[in-house]
Amino acid sequence: MKSIVIVASIVLVLGLVVLGGEKTWSYAKGGQRMINEKVDQTSPMPLEAARIRALMDRENERVLQYEDKVLDLQGRAEATQKSVAEFTKKLDGEKQLIEQIGTLLAKRQERYLIGGHEYSLAEVNSDALGRVEACKKTQEDIEFQKSLLHDLNLAVEQGRQSLGEAKKKYTELGGQLARLETRNANADIRMEVATLTNSLTSAPVSGNSALEDAFKNYERRVAQKERRAVSRLAATNAPHLINYDSNMVTQDAVPEIDRFLKSSSAQPPSSQTPETKPPASDAVQGQAKP
Repeated sequence: MKSIVIVASIVLVLGLVVLGGEKTWSYAKGGQRMINEKVDQTSPMPLEAARIRALMDRENERVLQYEDKVLDLQGRAEATQKSVAEFTKKLDGEKQLIEQIGTLLAKRQERYLIGGHEYSLAEVNSDALGRVEACKKTQEDIEFQKSLLHDLNLAVEQGRQSLGEAKKKYTELGGQLARLETRNANADIRMEVATLTNSLTSAPVSGNSALEDAFKNYERRVAQKERRAVSRLAATNAPHLINYDSNMVTQDAVPEIDRFLKSSSAQPPSSQTPETKPPASDAVQGQAKP
């Protein structure tokens, strides 16, 4: 501990010499703020709540100690008030007795019989003077006790007011802590719900899952394979059709057939035996067959 104090003192002196007082103070405050922010970032919320409760317990202990002091002052005030009442009663009795003694002394008798005893005028006079002085002292004590009682009552009143404000503040802080803890618990629930919601977006049953992508890819390949199979089957079993490409003859055959038949019927018969040919309709039909 001693070495730490020495090192801190050396660093402080060097800082004052090199940077000056104002810069040293600003760096110290900045460092303290950074430390506080770092502590806030690293300390968990339950620890912060426990720290607040510890501070509140300490404040509650101070309130209780203050309340004990107020109760002590109240007890002293009550005792002082009782003492004032007793001294006042005693003083009133002494005043009545002095008044009676004054009546006796006014008679100026040489001897007085009091309580079965005989006293001279001088003795009664001296006793009266002593009692007067005692009453004066009692009266001064009563005035002092009354002044003390006033101060005590004022202190008790102020103490009760401060105690009430302290208790009210402590109750408000307790309610505020309870509300903060509720808000913190609700925030934890919201965080859990948010985390669960985010995790559901990548769940196996979601549209963005890898399983769904695999199904889509498999379905695409099956459909592609089906198209290829249908295409190949159609190519194998396709009927022979006329090829209407660009090279086919577009001339009308009907006029040519008519001219051919007419020219054939106009020629004279030959002496030789003509070769037997099939009818034109059969020939056309024969050419039309594949």
